[in-house]
Amino acid sequence: RRSSDLGLRAEIHKKPKTYYLPASANMDKTDSSTAMLLLLAESFLKKVAPKDLLENAKWLFDGANNQLEVEKKINNWRKRIYFKPLKAEFEDIKPEDELTIYQALQQDEPLKIIYHSQQHDEEREYRAYPVKIVIEPHCRLLILENPKHKDTMTFLFHRIKHAEIIKNFNEFPDRVRLNLDKIEKELPKHTESMFSRQPLDLKLHIAEHERYLIEDAPIFANYEKSQVSIEDDEVEFSISKVFVSYSVLNYLIAHADLIYVAEPEELRDRVVEQLESGLNRYGYFEESEDE
Repeated sequence: RRSSDLGLRAEIHKKPKTYYLPASANMDKTDSSTAMLLLLAESFLKKVAPKDLLENAKWLFDGANNQLEVEKKINNWRKRIYFKPLKAEFEDIKPEDELTIYQALQQDEPLKIIYHSQQHDEEREYRAYPVKIVIEPHCRLLILENPKHKDTMTFLFHRIKHAEIIKNFNEFPDRVRLNLDKIEKELPKHTESMFSRQPLDLKLHIAEHERYLIEDAPIFANYEKSQVSIEDDEVEFSISKVFVSYSVLNYLIAHADLIYVAEPEELRDRVVEQLESGLNRYGYFEESEDE
């Protein structure tokens, strides 16, 4: 037997590296729950994904819609759901720049962006590899590697004035070794302005019947919490390794009449300082002195 025959036989029995689903494929094997899920995804993607990318998947969503119409007799299902972000923050970026950012992430290619810094009120240039796109209810964020500090840097989509993929090898930025699982767990550190760059252990006191303000608060949802009863029908929540962003600080200030920050002291002092500043703003202390 010739060696070429053996080689051909070996190639035939190899598993394919890539599978392709043609646009003409039907969705007969997909259940109606999955079809509905696809249309929910479409309503979201219409607001946050580049139109060119979405167009490539149009056949998939059309198939899901047709399946619901045939199997469940549901007409115009797409009109029954609507995802509404804040318009300006999602649309204030040129479509070609938006597509470039997604392509760079998909292909792991370095980006050059021109960004309007609100802090400095000027446009600045950054060169780095994309790490992650974060989609929040009010904005989209682009996380890039930060070669200078061996960490990450974060940008608001709607402040990106230009984006292009760097093709010249001599202009490639240095790579940063990052742990994506760690970034996922510490996302507030990478996406929000921080009161403390290091995680803090919190002890919060609250009345028993108001405990939902801590138990159900989205801002504490990803942290492990334990609680013990203390005097006067109060409970003490211990929350470990909290990345205290200004969102967390503002939440504690907004509920200062119900939530008492027992620890750490520096966070409690900041809450008090902000409350006093607000009272000063309204002339409360001046009125008290006059009396």
